Formats: sequence, structure tokens, C-alpha cells
Amino acid sequence: RKESMGLCFIGKRRFPKFIEEYIEERPGLFMSHDGHVIGEHRGHHYYTIGQRARIGGQTHSWYVSAKNAETNVVTVVEGSTNLSLYCHVFSTSPPYWVREREDVEEEYFQARYCHQQELFWCRVSRNGNKGLIIYSENPLRAVTPGQYIVFYNGEECVGGACIIKALR
Repeated sequence: RKESMGLCFIGKRRFPKFIEEYIEERPGLFMSHDGHVIGEHRGHHYYTIGQRARIGGQTHSWYVSAKNAETNVVTVVEGSTNLSLYCHVFSTSPPYWVREREDVEEEYFQARYCHQQELFWCRVSRNGNKGLIIYSENPLRAVTPGQYIVFYNGEECVGGACIIKALR
């Protein structure tokens, strides 16, 4: 099954219809990384990092690379493989471990941050705020604040943490 960019608990409704019941439209701008206005949108809350942004009048495919809730600007880049959509390093909140663990400075786990994503190897180290810094050898696409990364030791889920910031 194709990976979704939506929420599984809303049923057969389309995400825009669902979110309109809770959040009013707040028109804003689609902007490129270099500050050019590419188009307009109905609200940053309709978009997620890595999602294709259907922008009227554009001949190229644009993808969401960042969102700013305060300014309501959605930053977009051309093409689904644009380097701005990828990162090797990101930070998390303090982790939740299935079993109590020794406080080790650095560990290696297999992990995923999307439901049907293949597991990838990562190096996990502690940061100063009791959260984690995740390092991946290979670039990871569309790592998004608010998603959870889940850690595995073989087939066993050992814990997880909320992604705070992708360091692009």
C-alpha cells in the first residue's frame, strides 16, 4: 500500500474537509527558498513536509520543504528529490523506552519514522536537554517535527521519541 501523508483515524474523509471542521482557512503564500512568491495557499495546516504542493499556474512540481506557522508561509522546492527535502541528522524530545535502559552516551538501532518505511540504521546519542540526536548514514526524506521515530533491536520495539527538528 502506498504511504499516506494524512491521518489514519479520520476515515474516508479527505484531510482538507476534516481539518476545515476544526481550523479556519488562513490564506498565505507559497515561497521558494530564495524568497520568490510561487503562489497562494489556504493555510499552512493543510500541508506536511515532503508533500506535493499543487500550486495553480505552475508547470513544475513543487514540494513542501518547510512551514512557518507564525507567518503562514509554506516554503516549497522544485522536484521530489530536491536536497532540501533530505537530512542526515535530527533532534528529538526525551525518549520513551519500553524497558528501563542504562544511560549510554551512544547506541545504534534500526529505526523508522513512517509507518511502512523500511528500517534504517542510525546512531543515537544524548543531547543536553535529555533528548536525542539521530544520525543516519543515508539521507532521510521528509523528516518532520511532530512525527515519532521508533527504535528497534531486531524485531523488538525498544522505544521512540518525538522529532523536534530536522537539521538540513
